[in-house]
Amino acid sequence: MNRRQLLLLPFWVLAALLLAYPLREAVVQGIILPILYLLWMLRLLYRALPQPLLWILLITGVLFWALTFVLKNLPPAETRTQPAAPTVGPVRALAGMLQHESRGVYFKWQVARMLAEIALDLQELRTHTASRTLRLDDTRLAPQGRQYLIAGLGTSFADYPMPGPFQPTPQTPFDADLDPVLTYLEHQMEMSDDRRNS
Repeated sequence: MNRRQLLLLPFWVLAALLLAYPLREAVVQGIILPILYLLWMLRLLYRALPQPLLWILLITGVLFWALTFVLKNLPPAETRTQPAAPTVGPVRALAGMLQHESRGVYFKWQVARMLAEIALDLQELRTHTASRTLRLDDTRLAPQGRQYLIAGLGTSFADYPMPGPFQPTPQTPFDADLDPVLTYLEHQMEMSDDRRNS
């Protein structure tokens, strides 16, 4: 209520009191007597009906209300089970990184890091020693491939400059061709399998 309505409230109460006395007969005849007549008729109807019928109606009403409440809160009959998300293994992770490879230095470094860790794992399988230093003494790998794997394992993506708005994309060791590196890793895997089987 605002201030104006509060100021007018006493006048409305006074007007209602002044009109209440002359209109009392109209209120009794138009509102109170019809309500009393309706209640009297309902009381007669209630006394005329047999008691078992009233209990049946009451129990039916309660059961109907309970049934609608339960059905409303039940889960739908056709609940669709969502298939479980596939587990992301190293091959799927590498494929995802290769898709993002062209976006920038970070994704290229991630691919190089994963390939270098695979080379390190293959080296540990071959030499049976746990070493975190990658030794690439094989002549099958080109110098660019060696730099690629060493940079993937020994550097961070933050070590390389980011391209600016007016600067070209800087060259990094991660821009090398991946085919020689993958061929080298496949050859190392074959050698590990041959040694394991012999």
